[in-house]
Parts: sequence; structure tokens; C-alpha cells
Amino acid sequence: MRTTEYGAVAAVCLAALTLTACGADDSYTVPETICGLPVDPALVEPLLPEGGDLKVSAYGDPAADRNVQCVLSVDDEEAVRIVSSRHPERIADPVGASASMFDLRIWKPVPADLGERGAVASNGAIADVPCATDGAKYLTVRMELRWLHVPQKTPDKDYKPAVTEFTRAFTAAAAEKAGCPT
Repeated sequence: MRTTEYGAVAAVCLAALTLTACGADDSYTVPETICGLPVDPALVEPLLPEGGDLKVSAYGDPAADRNVQCVLSVDDEEAVRIVSSRHPERIADPVGASASMFDLRIWKPVPADLGERGAVASNGAIADVPCATDGAKYLTVRMELRWLHVPQKTPDKDYKPAVTEFTRAFTAAAAEKAGCPT
């Protein structure tokens, strides 16, 4: 073989390896259960960045613990953080609370129909629902799209509809699992 033929063969091999690697990187599957709660994968998928590996970590049991954290990581980077807590008082101002509570700082929140009280923004939401169990009176779910913060950037699209639908479904599942009366 001549030198130019080696170069052509190398280029074809490099292209084949690149296509194989690219195809393998975008292949995680969204589970039907997120941190012990059933959630339609079609509601979760639009909230996640592209990547090769999805990991779900739960801290606490939604049926037994007053405070539960759920973290979805893509390629070892935190993508979505969800915090649910049962407490004695309702959130007086979900818009203000969503901008500052539990390190969940959502941008320009607006009131939303996510339970008794709620707020939503393109990068997160907060929902507050009645939940009279174990001395608690309310269940609050806060979720944030953390991947939009690394690096801090303005979302390239409006995620509010997807954030709203996911938060509504996750809150209903969390309330049911916690035994909140309907």
C-alpha cells in the first residue's frame, strides 16, 4: 500500500470509531420509577440533558421519612434535584420560597396550579399540598433542573410546561406514597 492509501484507511477507521462512540454516548433509558415513585418516563425525559449514563440516587423513603431527596445524574453530573418534605405549616409565598429554599433557586417563578399552592419557572418548581400525617399538615415538593446551572446559563427553551407536568405527577405520587388523604 502507498502512503495515501494508508491515510484513507486510517480516515475511514477513525470515522467509524467516532460514529460508534457518538452513538453509544446518547443511550440511557429513563426508568418508570424515580426514587421509589412511579413517574411516566415521558415526563422525565424532557428535563434531562443528553448523555450516556443516568443514575438515580434517593436519600430517604417517601413512605416513612419527612424529608426525602432524589437526585438524577447524567454522566456523573447532577441534572435534576427533587426535595420533598412534610411539615406543619403551609408555604405562605411559593414564588418567594421557590427562589430561595433548600438551595433550589429557580429563575423568575410565577404562580402555578400544582396543588394548594405552587410556583414554576423554566428551571424548577415548588408545589405544596395538604398532607395530614404523622403531625405534618403539608407536603412540599421542590424540583430544580441543576444541569442548567453548570455552567450558569439561560435555558435555550422554555421548560415551564415540562417542569409543570413533571412536578404535578411527582407531587401526586409523593402524596400517595406518604399516605396523604385525598
